[in-house]
Amino acid sequence: MIQSVERFAAEKINWTVLALDEETFQFLTEKKLVNLEIVTLDSIDDKDLKALKGIRPWNQLCWTSAACLLRYVNSKIHEEEIAGYIDADCFFFYDVLKTLQPLHSGSSIAIHEHRYSQDRAKWLNLSGRFNVGLVAGVKGTEFDQCIGRWRMQVLDNCEVDLVAGKCGDQTYLNEWPELYKNIAVLKNKGVAVAPWNLNNYKVTKTNNIIKIDDSNLQFFHFHGLEIGFISKWVTVYIPAAGYSLIGNRGIQIYRAYIRELMKLLRYEGGLKPAFRRRNLTWWTKSILKNKIKIQFYY
Repeated sequence: MIQSVERFAAEKINWTVLALDEETFQFLTEKKLVNLEIVTLDSIDDKDLKALKGIRPWNQLCWTSAACLLRYVNSKIHEEEIAGYIDADCFFFYDVLKTLQPLHSGSSIAIHEHRYSQDRAKWLNLSGRFNVGLVAGVKGTEFDQCIGRWRMQVLDNCEVDLVAGKCGDQTYLNEWPELYKNIAVLKNKGVAVAPWNLNNYKVTKTNNIIKIDDSNLQFFHFHGLEIGFISKWVTVYIPAAGYSLIGNRGIQIYRAYIRELMKLLRYEGGLKPAFRRRNLTWWTKSILKNKIKIQFYY
């Protein structure tokens, strides 16, 4: 994700990564990147988040950490600078600073919708209007109050209760357009494309540019991607487990991302070829349902 952002960004970006496991911490530490701060659940300056470690279920703790990390980063930057949170399973094909152009034009907060496809329409009331893949804002504006409130909400409760309309950290965003007058909801079709909205669009690739209908793809959220095996030469994966994509919709996007993961294995070091912890049932069902994709690096 970091490399994809930096490939297109017109300006230098400073990163703070919350490493949730030792493998990630060691891999990033060995990179010795000058513009990267690595924090862990033990080292982050947030005693309330630390207090939940070992008490709150792991998935809920991960969701809770997004708002806490964003507030932590915002506390360290200067007035009028931009702080943003990006999910690690997002990948950029465009300059994130251009994606966040509304923050340079008077808006104080930028978020994006799920834009569910028709086959996922029921999830609007279950998982919320907005997704937390990318959340950003300008320090010294209503953004400060916004993320402070969000942090307190997720610390209090970050459960999934679909009957009650709670889905981790993201359903709290439903109220933001009513609470914050200078919020920008990013509307470009190329923003936050994901398996839950991919069936809405025609995906094409010309001269190495991926189009979502007539808009350039800006970033994709790889929710549901399951890797069975990855190496320098071949990767076995399911593009969007749990989703019903039409035909091979978006396969150009998945191929580009898998190729980048394989390049990490080839040239960056640190990652090792590995079978993921998929049991025999996973492999059997995946093969019988013809869900598996095999990609070679050449």
